Amino acid sequence: MIEGHRGSCICGDCLSSASLALVQERLIPEVAQCVLCLRTDRNPIWKGQDPSSASACRGCIRRSARLMAAEPDVVDETDD
Repeated sequence: MIEGHRGSCICGDCLSSASLALVQERLIPEVAQCVLCLRTDRNPIWKGQDPSSASACRGCIRRSARLMAAEPDVVDETDD
């Protein structure tokens, strides 16, 4: 889990989905508040499949992915 402001978090599964969407340019260019940095002026935004999902901006997705990649305790289940 990566924690943002006011206790907001993004899990590894959501971060993977967001990172994949970022690489495939499937992020939505809309005004929405990023739950991690609380800014609304960053585009594009990633939203999960669930309508009640939180949103994350491109900058927070990238920073979170770097943090997760640098964490030695994170297990990459795709390496099986």
